[in-house]
Amino acid sequence: MMAGKPTYKELEKRVKELEKEAFEHKQTAGALREREATLRSIFRAVPAGIGTVCDRVIKQANDRLCEILGYSQEALLGKSSRMLYLTDEDYKHVGSEKYAQIYERGTGIVETHLQRKDGKVIDVLLSSAPIDPNDLSMGVTFTVLDITSRKKTEAALQESEERYRSLFKNNHAVMLLIDPENADIIDANPAAISFYGWSHEELTGKKTSNIYMLTEEQVFQEMEKAKTEQHRKLYFQNCLASGEIRDVEIYSGPIKLHDRELLYSIIHDITDRKQAEDKVRKGRDELKQRVNERTAELVVSNEKLKKEIIERKQMEEALRESENRFRTLVESSPVGICIIQQNQIVYQNPSLKRLWGPLPKRFENHVLDYLHADDVDKCKKVYRQMTSGKTQTSAVDFRFYPPGKKDRKFSLCWVECRASLINYQEEDAILLNMMDITQVKEIEHLLAIQQRMSSLGHVAAGIAHEIRNPLTGINSYLYTLEDLCDSEIIEGDQIEMIKQIVRQFHLASDKIEAVIKRVLDFSRPNPPKMDLIDLNQCIEGTLNFSAVTLRQNDIKLEKSLKPDLPKCYGDSHLIEQVLLNLINNATRAMGKNQKSKRIQIDSFCKKKNLYIQVSDSGPGIPEELKNQVFNPFFTTSPDGTGIGLSIAQRIISDHHGTITILENEYGGSTFRVGLPIEKRTHSR
Repeated sequence: MMAGKPTYKELEKRVKELEKEAFEHKQTAGALREREATLRSIFRAVPAGIGTVCDRVIKQANDRLCEILGYSQEALLGKSSRMLYLTDEDYKHVGSEKYAQIYERGTGIVETHLQRKDGKVIDVLLSSAPIDPNDLSMGVTFTVLDITSRKKTEAALQESEERYRSLFKNNHAVMLLIDPENADIIDANPAAISFYGWSHEELTGKKTSNIYMLTEEQVFQEMEKAKTEQHRKLYFQNCLASGEIRDVEIYSGPIKLHDRELLYSIIHDITDRKQAEDKVRKGRDELKQRVNERTAELVVSNEKLKKEIIERKQMEEALRESENRFRTLVESSPVGICIIQQNQIVYQNPSLKRLWGPLPKRFENHVLDYLHADDVDKCKKVYRQMTSGKTQTSAVDFRFYPPGKKDRKFSLCWVECRASLINYQEEDAILLNMMDITQVKEIEHLLAIQQRMSSLGHVAAGIAHEIRNPLTGINSYLYTLEDLCDSEIIEGDQIEMIKQIVRQFHLASDKIEAVIKRVLDFSRPNPPKMDLIDLNQCIEGTLNFSAVTLRQNDIKLEKSLKPDLPKCYGDSHLIEQVLLNLINNATRAMGKNQKSKRIQIDSFCKKKNLYIQVSDSGPGIPEELKNQVFNPFFTTSPDGTGIGLSIAQRIISDHHGTITILENEYGGSTFRVGLPIEKRTHSR
């Protein structure tokens, strides 16, 4: 053999080392992919290419996806998703079980092929998830990971394994695999079967001492030496199945196969060499030629493996960079993030630790102890719905006392919590995102106080205005009465004037008392007495009471009451009070000088609510005043108090209903009152 060239065994050894290294790299890559999958489950999209599809049209695509497919952003966006999902051959099998989940339900993971713009077909891992699990029409988010290099690596490793197995089976040399623990033959190639004359089943399982013509002690001594020496050369006599004894040259050494430490033996029959050197030399030349051929093949395989290892290292580095990038994103997020799995807190980022402090491992038995007593039940309800799988996502606001704070009164915090079911390390888990909204809640509380104070100011101003007018009249009449009393003689007509003044006192006093009564009704309302009532009967009763007023004001009444309306729970007297107030307001709005006056009353049912509408043909309510008409003491009428609509709104609110203002075909205003059919618990 020429100096400087590696021997067949050296190359074979190097191939095995490279295969081992490739296997280790594959394990490393698998671990990295698993860690990356963890972060991808948090953000739903970590792989290289990301995009969205809605109505089979590409709506979004990141730069990596454009790079993988070889298209620009402009070429991808707005195009049919058909151009990127599959090659023509794969598209024929879209309806098959392999693709059914991802193309029919918008979710799943599948290994498939994509065709780049340049026509090159690449292997990809395609995953998809709906943007809204409850509404597939919202579209899906898909991720594309280029696994072409991995496929090539796996193919190369498989090819190497097949080449090794082919080399073992097709080698003309007699080859045996031996278990050094008990000196049994565990495998033999066809050349060995032919040489020894036993079948494969007969040869495997035989003791090595039976064919080497050595004692078991001698065999174990030679094996101990072979364990530490590569390609140890031995000379023995072998016994064949026919009983013939042949001189052999044996090359033996350790080999690791499928994580098992074995010994190989390559056996050459040198009997003929001893008998005829020429024949042996010729056999050596033939063997040398075969080894050279195999060597050339192994050199090519060696170069391929080196290239694949370099690509594998590059892919591992990319995975590490991606993992570090998303770890930094999660760790630096201002939102508190934690993952709960099997009632254990398995992850919490620094923001959550700053908000809560270090949390115990057990979730439900400890964390809920810090919650405000009024929020414990709703948080437990959400948690149990998530763990039972009833809901995929949920949101809840709650209060808690940070662990370690001594003064619980002043350390109460508000958080907005959003929970989602995810897959974390191949198991179901709950992802919690918590944001501190304590300052927001404090601002809302201050605004509510400010609004109440503002309303109180309006009420006080209204009361002062309503009472000041009659008081002014009383004072004027008192001055007149004082002048009359100063007269020495009170004549008959002056006595009549005094009586008139006294009557005016009574009228002004009654007006002040009416204002005070309305204010008391507004400020101390009684809860409604809820019974099953017929809304149509309430309407008819109110119209009968208002018939004279409508007729005197020359107002045409039209009504369209839905027959067989279902009954609802309410206080009929209070509902009639609301309707009477709306009809009186409509009457005043149309005025005395308006020619065509019309009031339309409607009742109908929609979904789970009953509705009453009072429409008039008056001038309507300006848009800028619609938000003020329900404010206490706000009125545009010179003789109005501005309390009626406020009381009406409060009554309808106590019935868990709504009152809104609409426009109508007459050009006036429509007040729509909505009441629920189902009974609801009254609370104040």
